This record gives sequence, C-alpha cells and structure tokens, in this order.
Amino acid sequence: MYSNYRPVPVQLGFDIEYLDARHCQLVRRVDRGSPAESAGLKAGDRIIEINGRHIENALSTVNVWSKHHPGDTVNLTIQRPHVSPPFVIVARFRASLSSSQEASVAVDVGQAIANTYPAGFLVVGLAVLFLRLKDPNAWLLALKFAGFIAIPNSGNSFASLPPSLQSFAVVYRELFDNLVAPLFYFFFAVFPTRLPSIGVFLG
Repeated sequence: MYSNYRPVPVQLGFDIEYLDARHCQLVRRVDRGSPAESAGLKAGDRIIEINGRHIENALSTVNVWSKHHPGDTVNLTIQRPHVSPPFVIVARFRASLSSSQEASVAVDVGQAIANTYPAGFLVVGLAVLFLRLKDPNAWLLALKFAGFIAIPNSGNSFASLPPSLQSFAVVYRELFDNLVAPLFYFFFAVFPTRLPSIGVFLG
C-alpha cells in the first residue's frame, strides 16, 4: 500500500521484463511519442547497463528512476539483436502520468480500492490468529490471507520503499504468490469440518 501510494515520479514510456539469467532488462513495448522512442529505444532491446552500472536485479531500473526528476537524463547501454557491439542512448525523463490524466473516475476509484486491498485481509487474518493462537485452522487462515495480500502486483516494484525493505517485500511477494493456490486448496480440504447431513436439519 505504501509503495502504491508513492509512485515513481518519472518515466521513459516503455515496459520491461527482468531476465535473471542474463542480468538485463528486456524491453517489451515502447510507447509512441515517449522519451524512450525519441531516444531510439525499440521493443526487443536489452538494457544491460544504466548510467554505466550493470543491472543487478529486477529493482535496478526503478531504483534509478525513483531518484530522478522530470528533465533529468539517463544513459542506457543497449544490446540489440543483430547489432554489435552494445551502444549507449541518452533518454530524458518525463513526469509519470497520473491516473487522472489517462483514466476515468471509475478507474481511479477502482485503483484506490486495489491500493487498500491488503488491509482487510491483514486485519481479519491477525484478529482470527490472535483470538485462536492454539487453533491450527487459525494459522492456516492467516497464511491463506497472507497469500491473498501478495496477489496484487506493485506497479513500481516497491521502488518507493526504503532499500532495507525492498528485498523483504520482493521475497514476500514471490513466496506467497506461489503458495496462495496450495494454501487455498489445503484450507478448504481440511476446514470447515464435515457438515452434518441434511437429515439432521430436517429432523
């Protein structure tokens, strides 16, 4: 929630995917008329360095973005298919587009609800857990709700969090994002206990 309410202040106008095996950011899409397009970035390019520094992890890009302001420049070392050697482009940041600029009121309301989505699961899960600390089902419910909290994907990859918390947030999301389905199944496989037959209610 903290991360979503403090978005990255600048953007270049492209979507990327971190390739762990190659330690680079793969450019998936470049917006028309964006600073990225003006700088010459193309879909399929791989960003291997930012301001001369290697890409260390999925947070490398947004960590740099979060420290800049509109009008600042950034040097991107690009590896392009069928082009050798890598080359450097200079792009100029623009202000991040707010939801009010690119979406309707309904989308704004929906985004606000999504941003506060984890709070309900956190409050209910902890309340049930602390009321029944010795009940295994209470622990299972709390774990299931912890998985639900991890489902929404942070658009800025937790760039606004303090560096000491970024790794924890990423590990938490990756761990529970993969556990939410098994926890959901296991919860309903063992709880609630078997319901009495319909004859009991009719009798």
